[in-house]
Amino acid sequence: MPSVHSELKLVTLTDDVNIWRCQVLFTDVLELVRGLKVYVHQGFAYVPQPEFVVIVLNVFRTKLSHSLVVSML
Repeated sequence: MPSVHSELKLVTLTDDVNIWRCQVLFTDVLELVRGLKVYVHQGFAYVPQPEFVVIVLNVFRTKLSHSLVVSML
């Protein structure tokens, strides 16, 4: 199940630009890669602060969907 791993670090480039360095599955950032809103390098995704919510939302949806399937069994 996709999740944001323990490797999560806030990188501040300037006063108004914050980038999250996180190790996630490529499929979790696929939407951001498609829109050229994330930088992927050596297994890490560098995600701007406003776009980080996309990763959290994808993880939430996946876990919610899994929980619904399990509860119906």
